[in-house]
Amino acid sequence: MTEPRFTANDLYGPSGRPQATDIDQDRLNDCYLLAPMAGLARLQPQRLQDSISYDEASQSFKVRMYQPGADGAAQAVTIDVSQADVLDNLRRQGGSTVDNRSNVDGPLWPAVMETAYAEMQNQGSRNANYAAIEFGMPGPAMYAMTGESGQDITREQVAALSADQVYTRLQTALGEGRPVTLGAYVENPGFPQDGLQDRHMYAVEGVRKVGNDMFLDLRNPLAVNGAGEGNDPTGPTVSVNLNTLKLSDSTLFNIGPAPLPPAQTQSAPSAPATAPATGRTESGAAPGAAASTGNAYVDALLANVNDPDGLKQAMRQLHDSPTGQALREESRAQYEQTLQREPAQTPQPAQEAPVMEAPARAMSR
Repeated sequence: MTEPRFTANDLYGPSGRPQATDIDQDRLNDCYLLAPMAGLARLQPQRLQDSISYDEASQSFKVRMYQPGADGAAQAVTIDVSQADVLDNLRRQGGSTVDNRSNVDGPLWPAVMETAYAEMQNQGSRNANYAAIEFGMPGPAMYAMTGESGQDITREQVAALSADQVYTRLQTALGEGRPVTLGAYVENPGFPQDGLQDRHMYAVEGVRKVGNDMFLDLRNPLAVNGAGEGNDPTGPTVSVNLNTLKLSDSTLFNIGPAPLPPAQTQSAPSAPATAPATGRTESGAAPGAAASTGNAYVDALLANVNDPDGLKQAMRQLHDSPTGQALREESRAQYEQTLQREPAQTPQPAQEAPVMEAPARAMSR
């Protein structure tokens, strides 16, 4: 058997985890799949990682996807993605960055997931399978990846809510580690342009307030912004004013499922004080791999250590979140308690001070 072109070593980048920056939509019209995929990579990377495995015997990737069972409940199915299937996806310029680079075979996971989603359509040929995934909605795509459709907030529901209510729902969802997808449609006649590409899906990476304005920080699965509406930064992320989105009446959202609870594992024997140099941390995770701390904001920071844009967004989200506010209040209270515990400095006449006494410590408030 010849050596395979792609193996498990090609799935992820230096972090060893799925990253939203690994996605580049390119030629296929499946933003509705790649936007929630980017949200999962940022907030629930382990869920994606657990869905993909590599079988050395068959040299193929095995992808766990979901479809409705006979009883209506989500049923897990395994989709085989062969070496030929991956090469075909790259020739079609699918959703990974591999087809945009020369002689680089990773991170491959978006191509594997996208191929599995196409193969899941079971239309009889690769061309028919890919034709079947052209255009769609994020709910069914999220269901295929997680077994849950998430919760849609339709355009009519967005219109009926106040901007503060929409902001709070999105902030709460992100704080709980739920991926959020935004769908932008053509603005109603006479309404302002919202700065987003029409008929396109974005991953919501954060929400923040600046004075009376509320902004959404979005990631474009195309990895570049080109709406032609006066808001086209060169990078993959863009910020839009929620009040403008409300006025334009052209937006819907999907709030994905909550993170899965940590897997229950047996207690391992205590590690020796000096572990052999294996290139891995004591926990067994690859260096730079994000860990699950149970706090969605901290997990987002860890997951984006190697992504400057994503790290900036995660820090901003933490700062503006209720968790961030609580941390600031706690730090302020601890600081004030420290000041109260320190003994008061009693000033002494200059002539009575010892010649070699150190100067009094300055205290800033």
